[in-house]
Amino acid sequence: MPGGAGIVVDLLIFLRVSGYLFAGPVFSSSLVPTTLRVGIGVILTFILAPVTAMHVPHGTLAVIIAGAGELLLGLAMGYVGNLVFSVAAVAGGLLDVEVGFALGQTLNPAFGGAASTVSQNFLLVVFSLLFLLTGGLELSIVGLGASLRLVPNPVAQSGPVAGLVTRFTGAVIATGVLMALPMLVLVFVLNMVLAILSRFAPQLNVFALGLSIQPALGMIGLLLALPVLMGVMTPFIGAIQRDVFRLLEAVR
Repeated sequence: MPGGAGIVVDLLIFLRVSGYLFAGPVFSSSLVPTTLRVGIGVILTFILAPVTAMHVPHGTLAVIIAGAGELLLGLAMGYVGNLVFSVAAVAGGLLDVEVGFALGQTLNPAFGGAASTVSQNFLLVVFSLLFLLTGGLELSIVGLGASLRLVPNPVAQSGPVAGLVTRFTGAVIATGVLMALPMLVLVFVLNMVLAILSRFAPQLNVFALGLSIQPALGMIGLLLALPVLMGVMTPFIGAIQRDVFRLLEAVR
């Protein structure tokens, strides 16, 4: 490939890889410096460049449009891949309110905002370890290489892509609610018991008693429900990997 054309192709690959790194799992965290992400993007560009069959656009305007398409595709792939950790935010947010973990908030640098120390941060650590132990990081790089082979030059398909992203978001919310459901049921039963106690013993301070029992019961239940959470999360990670390839099919 001529030198000028090769530089253009490398630039387009770099835009797709950078989009993924800035929106994808692990690398999109604010704990990862921007310079490190750019450096990893340059290294991955040179590693993945030989596997692509990308065509060089003709004309400056065509190159700009192609670059925007590559960046958007990388961001979309990263968004879909990062949905694994969004499940932790959904499930943790529900548990924070219902169990009482929201009373203790700390700064979560991974999400760039406040989060509960017990539920959201705990679930985020668990999901991060599961993602790394199941080879998610390696699969991310393999997926980037596969995207360059399957979709060397993406075509704008706003309708199918928007439908897929909407469906992915709905799946995240549904999975988060499903993961938090055992704990929500446990808290509901506890509240019912406290309500019955308040009828038989009106002098009992049910509110203060609930504030003491709910967090402890919630922590115990969260630890006991951990195998169930993993059982829900493992197939969800596999579904995310399939959804990334569906996204690539939509822009071919």
